[in-house]
Amino acid sequence: MQSFLASVGYNDWILLVLLGLPLFGAVLLWVHGALVARHDGDPSAGNSAVPRRVTLLVLLAEFVVSAGLWWSLDSASSDWQARFSTDWIPQWGIRFDLGIDGIALMMILLTTFLMPLAVLGSWTGIRRKQHSYYALLLILT
Repeated sequence: MQSFLASVGYNDWILLVLLGLPLFGAVLLWVHGALVARHDGDPSAGNSAVPRRVTLLVLLAEFVVSAGLWWSLDSASSDWQARFSTDWIPQWGIRFDLGIDGIALMMILLTTFLMPLAVLGSWTGIRRKQHSYYALLLILT
């Protein structure tokens, strides 16, 4: 498994995907909610299963993608791993840095495991403003 993850450059892109995938899903829900509200004329309309299903699919994809971190982490190293670093505001010397260690790995896996369960737990409980609820749940992730 480690050789496959290394062959696709997993550690180079995984943290950006883990941040971007839920944000992409939230934007998708926001646009869908706006289209449904414009069509129906009611902002709380759209009491369909679409927001739940989209959120569940995005969060399941997030969990599956994050599971590779388990195999890619080198437990012998005390350095940050799967590191991403780029200049943000170079004039002030500000950088955007991401990286994980052993504890962060556990928190990432716990979060990506629990969030689909949170969606399943709210499957029948959330009846109004589903687009907003699930978009905020994705942003929280």
